[in-house]
Parts: sequence; C-alpha cells; structure tokens
Amino acid sequence: MRPRAALAAAVLLLAFGCSRREEGVVRPGSTVRLDYKLDVDGKPFESTELHGPIEIIQGAGDLPEAVDRALVGMRVGQRADIDVPAGAGYGPRDEAKVESLPLASLGPMGAGLTPGKKILGFKNGKPAEGVVLEVSNGAARVDFNHPLAGKVLRYRFGIVEIDPKPAEASAN
Repeated sequence: MRPRAALAAAVLLLAFGCSRREEGVVRPGSTVRLDYKLDVDGKPFESTELHGPIEIIQGAGDLPEAVDRALVGMRVGQRADIDVPAGAGYGPRDEAKVESLPLASLGPMGAGLTPGKKILGFKNGKPAEGVVLEVSNGAARVDFNHPLAGKVLRYRFGIVEIDPKPAEASAN
C-alpha cells in the first residue's frame, strides 16, 4: 500500500472507531457461530457436538446474560468457560408457576397426559410451555417454570465464526 493510501486507511479506521486489531472480534449485535457444551447442576445437559455450531446474536438474549457479556471481545478460535449461579441464568424456580389444571380445561390435549409430557398453550395472553408433573383425580399438575430455572449452569464454548455487523445491518 502506498504511504498516502495507508494514511487514508488509518484515518478512516480511526474515524469509524475501529482498528485493525478489532477486526474479527465479537461486538454488541454481532452474529456469532459457536460450539458449546452445557452442564446443568454438574451433569452434561446439551452440546453442539452432534449437530454442529449454533448461531446467535450477541445481546439478543439467546444465552444467559453472563455468557452474552463474555462473548464481547472474543475472537474466532477463542474458548471460554462461564459459570452461571443458580437462578441467574433463567431465573429462580417459582413454586407459584406450578399449577393444577382440570383435564377438561385442556380439551383434546388433556386425554392421555402422562408425567414428563410437555403441553403448549397460552397464559395471560402469552405463549406458555409446561411439563406435566402428575395426573390424578381429573387434574394435571403442570410446571410452567423454565426447565433451567434455579439451576447452576456451566457453559464451555468456542467461537467458530463472527459477522461483526449488527444483525439489522447485515439484513440490508
């Protein structure tokens, strides 16, 4: 690069608030492909080993806040382990979110319910998913807590690819 062109490039980089060192790093709003392993309460829970990396948008709430924050500044190939205390990832477990529902109120979904089965519906006008804990006396006890609420989480992840542009900008 000729000296004048190099100087012009450096001025542009400074004017837009980035340097060559910042290229290829996760920034707020970056689209990131990562591989990960998640342990819940010390036991393996899920991993991308079989199906390959997932794609998330940093800051969009796809991951717990501590993991989302840790991504900022990372580069392709970097790895990290993040521990998320109980309740900090998907909120604390709330016994008020465990409800007894008459099977008749569930319509056709109420027939053949068994413990462990997931049910989908609406609560207070919002989509809700619950897990059947027990079925007896014409009612189902259903847990509407997030499955990871109140759990200790450990994310081990590595950055596979980064699109540094915010998601809205890359859609244009």
